[in-house]
Amino acid sequence: MSYDNQPPPGGGQPPGYPPQQQGYQQQQGYPPMGYPPAEAENQPGNGVAVAGMVLGICSLVPGCFLPVVGLILGVLGTVLGISGMKRADTIGGAGKGMGIAGLVTGIIGMLWGLYLMVAVFALSHAHF
Repeated sequence: MSYDNQPPPGGGQPPGYPPQQQGYQQQQGYPPMGYPPAEAENQPGNGVAVAGMVLGICSLVPGCFLPVVGLILGVLGTVLGISGMKRADTIGGAGKGMGIAGLVTGIIGMLWGLYLMVAVFALSHAHF
């Protein structure tokens, strides 16, 4: 019984195939797995901008159901967003986008909470 795909005697490669590399070779230019890049350690964080963004985003959801909570979170998100943008300017720009996001979402949440509070008050005192 004869197979056409059997290697030639002596353990060489079948004709027409490139030679195989032995073993696994690691690609060049990538750091070893499990280690962060060295430049990540030198960058200062901007926790104020992160907090402003989180509170600004959180002001949008409760603002639909609890306008007072949305208003308070919106004010906090706006203040921390402004503070985070100022801090980003002093530390080289890290977190400026998150500060802007906190400012914008905080203002939207604050205005939405204020609008719903006025609407609820107007509807509760309306005489139909």
